[in-house]
Amino acid sequence: MRHNPASGAIVIMLRSLKMHGMAQAVGELTEQGSPAFEAALPILSQLLKAETAEREVRSVAYQLKTARFPAYRDLNGFDFLSSEVNEALVRQTGHFVSWYAIAAALAGPPLTILLSRQPPHRVLTSVLLVFAVGNLAVVLAPGYTLIAVVRVVQGATLPLFVATTTATVARIAGPGGAGRAIAGVNVGVVVGTVFAVPAGVLLAHLAGWSANFVVLAALAAVAMLIVAAFFPRMSNTSLTGMADQAAILLRPLFQTHLALSAILFVGMFAAYAYLAAFLEDVAGFEGGQIAPVLMGFGLAGLFGNWAAGRVVDRAPIGGTVGAAAVLTLSLAAISITGSNLAALLPILAVWGAAHAAAFILCHVRTMLAAPEAVAFAGSLNLSVSNFGVALGAVVGGWTVEYFGLTAIGWSGALFTIVAVVIALILAQATKKQR
Repeated sequence: MRHNPASGAIVIMLRSLKMHGMAQAVGELTEQGSPAFEAALPILSQLLKAETAEREVRSVAYQLKTARFPAYRDLNGFDFLSSEVNEALVRQTGHFVSWYAIAAALAGPPLTILLSRQPPHRVLTSVLLVFAVGNLAVVLAPGYTLIAVVRVVQGATLPLFVATTTATVARIAGPGGAGRAIAGVNVGVVVGTVFAVPAGVLLAHLAGWSANFVVLAALAAVAMLIVAAFFPRMSNTSLTGMADQAAILLRPLFQTHLALSAILFVGMFAAYAYLAAFLEDVAGFEGGQIAPVLMGFGLAGLFGNWAAGRVVDRAPIGGTVGAAAVLTLSLAAISITGSNLAALLPILAVWGAAHAAAFILCHVRTMLAAPEAVAFAGSLNLSVSNFGVALGAVVGGWTVEYFGLTAIGWSGALFTIVAVVIALILAQATKKQR
């Protein structure tokens, strides 16, 4: 048996990259002792080192640094000097995401309560105008300060838009129909989540980054015109004043509703934030195979969205208990199954359905808990959910660092089972209050 240290090192690298077929082929070529193959070994070694380095950029260590502040990208190990990538622009991109999320969490609820008595169609057209003008401004005069301002303003107005839309839809649907109506509206969100990112990447590749902002501005302008022309004219002047609406924050039961949403979202995103890494490093999917799996996960959410809409009006807390219980079981199951694809793929579909259902259940449940301040309650749910997403990413990062990627399911399940307990306590407290 021939032994070549260089080819042996290459076999080790190939196996570490899960290229087992190529590792076997290299071993066979080494046995044959081909001079051409031995001459190509240095080049092959350099290529594999480059592949290893590229994967490390997407590795668990990289994602751990990201998780400690989800919008930040630690790129100190990237060689910008030998790349066409603009280092300053890449580093600033994370800041833009951060400003957007912080503005949504902190400024969304105050802005919602401030404008709660304005006609819904005016609020919606104003927000859509903000998005249209802001996206167009980014194209016409790109610069850090302007983009940061645009992202802050858009982030602050997003909860206002969502809360006003869902509150108005619930009002139009009438008692007992809010959940189903909001779930119908949310179908666009689920579908957009699945297809918008790939479409944006393709558009940027074909026409440049600015094309995405032009399209977003155009879509916002079209939506603004549609809302202005066809959205029902409704008055909110009969709503209670700002002080009375803000008083819902003093109610222990409502505080528990918000805590339930926050804890549940921590559990959901402690695992979901690392799903792509889990699929690659634990389940063994190659890079090109991960996107279809994630798309299937998102499409499964359509069923969860539909089911939540059918349940939430009749049993908002009970539905949340059910979704949290399914999340607990499915998250624990992915840590148990690991790379067993026959079991993993169906579990991912169940997880995807429960994941999407939780969004509707938490949002509508919180709105129903404060009927005198529906929009404000919805914006508060969005705020605490955003904080839950951020904290969940941190918890997931800590889990991966100390226990490995396989444990992300257990980490998420720990919080979702706490959410089940909180929901059961909330159900009992609600019954006593009645």
